[in-house]
Amino acid sequence: MKLLKALGITLSGLVFILFLIYLIVNIFITPIVKKKIIDSVHQSSGGLYLVEFDKFSLMLLEGNAYFGNVHIFQDTMILRKIRLENQGEIILM
Repeated sequence: MKLLKALGITLSGLVFILFLIYLIVNIFITPIVKKKIIDSVHQSSGGLYLVEFDKFSLMLLEGNAYFGNVHIFQDTMILRKIRLENQGEIILM
């Protein structure tokens, strides 16, 4: 009887800890990762591209991230500036 009670308490504790980890990932870590992805695309493209997505899910145990309704926008002012800068350059081969 004591063994079953100890086993029940241990399993309840493990379930509670897993639930806390799930909440921490979904409430705190997922928004940080989402913002980091958006900022990384913007910075690595020199501000030329902006990415938006409606759905984002992070599965740490699987090592996966899922995106839904991904949209990539091009900043036409930055593109125009890049084209103007490249017009003045002579490409040597």
